[in-house]
Amino acid sequence: MGRVGNKRSDHRWRAPDGTIWPSELEYNVYAACLQDERINVRACDERDTFSYATKVRSGRCTECGSSQCVQDRTYQPDLYIWTTDEDNGFFVEVKGFMRASRRSQIAALLRQSPTLDLRFVIGSSKTRATKKLLMWEYIEKYYKRPWIEWSGQLPETWINDTK
Repeated sequence: MGRVGNKRSDHRWRAPDGTIWPSELEYNVYAACLQDERINVRACDERDTFSYATKVRSGRCTECGSSQCVQDRTYQPDLYIWTTDEDNGFFVEVKGFMRASRRSQIAALLRQSPTLDLRFVIGSSKTRATKKLLMWEYIEKYYKRPWIEWSGQLPETWINDTK
């Protein structure tokens, strides 16, 4: 159990069962949700992949010459949580830190999928997203989505929302 890589930027985590997770925080959220008998949780996979498109700056189509070009992209959240009906759950993005590229990726996805129920679990409410904004302030201001600082369990309001 512990970190997998030896580079500072490699935050992958090996769980006690030998599975490798993107981070220790993500594993801790998953493990805590497994312990809660009121909810079901699974790590997201291919069926939870969302497609969206981003504009290509200064791009030009080689076929028609148009400057209105887009690049197709995909996004896969970290966890999916539900209580009784698997179709009536929500996605969770677990973040200890959020780079600018990831912030813009999530923003583009949410612009094109405004009904997507994506919630955020952050490692610390003191982590900065930008020079001026803390991560939770950034989530509230730009994403307008629910968030919590991880304290070992999900809030009751999140669990009751899935019923």
